[in-house]
Amino acid sequence: MSAIGSVFPTPLNLPIDAIDNSLWQGWTAGWRHVSSYSSARAALAALLRFKGIQRIWLPDFCCTALVEAAGHVEMGWYETTLELDVSWPILAQALRPGDAVLAIDYFGRAPRSGFLDLVRAQRDVLWIEDRAHALNPGLPAWGDIVLYSPRKFLGVGDGGVMVSQSPLPDPSPTPTAPLPIAQSQRQLDPEGLRPDRWFPAFRTQEAAFCVDDGRMSDLTKNFLQRADANAISARRQANGRVLAAALQDLALWPTDPIDYAPLAFPICVADRDGLAQALAEQRIYCAKHWTDLPNDPALFPVAHSLSAHILSLPCDQRYDERDMDRIVTAIRALHAKGAR
Repeated sequence: MSAIGSVFPTPLNLPIDAIDNSLWQGWTAGWRHVSSYSSARAALAALLRFKGIQRIWLPDFCCTALVEAAGHVEMGWYETTLELDVSWPILAQALRPGDAVLAIDYFGRAPRSGFLDLVRAQRDVLWIEDRAHALNPGLPAWGDIVLYSPRKFLGVGDGGVMVSQSPLPDPSPTPTAPLPIAQSQRQLDPEGLRPDRWFPAFRTQEAAFCVDDGRMSDLTKNFLQRADANAISARRQANGRVLAAALQDLALWPTDPIDYAPLAFPICVADRDGLAQALAEQRIYCAKHWTDLPNDPALFPVAHSLSAHILSLPCDQRYDERDMDRIVTAIRALHAKGAR
């Protein structure tokens, strides 16, 4: 039985030359300034230094990489809701001119509620849109700065693409990212039957990322220029809708129309770790976003509750409706056995 999820293989079936509807084109077209670092965290750190930011506001539901990137400035935390919307009235009261605010397009979906109204109204703040989850959120970019993380969508080993209408810092001319060994090893195992050959390499590769000024590799840019953004987006959206229709009772957003290209399909379950292990035994590998929130659970109980219960089901462009049906069948069978 083939594996579903986990490490992307190196993309070998791309056109020889760059294409007009590529990921690179979709992310950079219409922006005056583009800067590409070895990772999104490195790009963010360089941006904060370049802009002279003294304080940045981060969402309480985020990965530790953001703290690593922002570690040289004062950090404030703002709350998100159980639906991962920004608690924007509280944030608005805390903002000072010159602050930066980073918000995440969680699982590929642009923020809802009144947050976007706050962005439009508060123009003395630097708004940073973190699209590490977002290939195509279905709405125009709302941030003054937009960040992308290519390896979340394609079998590349590095990359942090930053775009803006205002000047951006330039990386070092030397790339410093790890070689994409895990992706190459995954390519040699097309059915994904030997994770012992590629998953340890992937973990080592991810752990090697740091905040530096190295640029994104030419290899990653080359792949981004040849990857079909429309096809990738359409496949992810179609897969997400299959899961949404079948797992509405478990979905983080039960009524979500999936009008965007999802990173993964988030569900909320009581025994997240038990379900993840049971699915892995059936070669269905799910991510956990995130298990190690970098803030105090006593101060942000809602975010930490989500952290304990969200499981991210794979729905990327490698798979089709039959694969989504296999995920659904496995989850329903495990629920019937009591693995909730």
